[in-house]
Amino acid sequence: MEKIAPASLAEAWDNIGLQIGNHDDEAKGIMVALDPSLAAIEKAAERGFNLLLTHHPLFFSDIKSINLNSPMGQTIEAAIKGSVAIFTAHTNLDSVEGGVSDMLADVLLIEDRSPLEPAQAEGHVKCGLGRIGTIKKRPRLKEITAEIKKILDVPKVRVLGDLGKRIETVALCGGSGGSLIHSASQQGADLFISGDIRYHQAREAEELGLSIIDVGHFSSEKIVINGLKNILKMQLDKKGFNIPLEKFSREKEPFIIL
Repeated sequence: MEKIAPASLAEAWDNIGLQIGNHDDEAKGIMVALDPSLAAIEKAAERGFNLLLTHHPLFFSDIKSINLNSPMGQTIEAAIKGSVAIFTAHTNLDSVEGGVSDMLADVLLIEDRSPLEPAQAEGHVKCGLGRIGTIKKRPRLKEITAEIKKILDVPKVRVLGDLGKRIETVALCGGSGGSLIHSASQQGADLFISGDIRYHQAREAEELGLSIIDVGHFSSEKIVINGLKNILKMQLDKKGFNIPLEKFSREKEPFIIL
């Protein structure tokens, strides 16, 4: 995993790497999921897999107590009782070349791209948060919105801007990318694609003349499950490891938009 998503690329506030488990244990099977949910842990244990590889961390803040009646406590208990270690690649996978934002840019056919906010870590020139690039067709905002909904298989998205505006330069960030709105505008983006855009961030984009398509956090990152599974399989094959590897297929958007 250090080769796939170097720890040096993680944001200072982030919690990556081993969340639960023993570094010395031998991997008997690996399940890949977006979230370290109770359902994902139970499925891994059911399949006899002892490693759950996730994008989102189990722990975002310090734990002062573990209540086994709480959702977090039940998740921790299930992982320990099921002998399922949890390992996370979060903002390091967001930033790395070929990571989350590149996976999103690939499926959306964004070309000539570069990091929106380049990584400060030495030796990682093409890494950083978000991506900015071009789309050759110069579609109108309404047209690219319809195309994105189709590609990402999402029925509804939130859109800000003139639907007739021509789009050529596109910035994007998987997950919660609202903090990159100013950078996107400064670098000449016509459109910013991300998830979890807050009200005041949308107002800022409006003032800057930057169009937005908010596809939702889940829809902007669900591609990471297949992407990470495929990258990991290539690395394991190179090293001659024959370890069962599957994706957790029961994850879905938590919100229902009526």
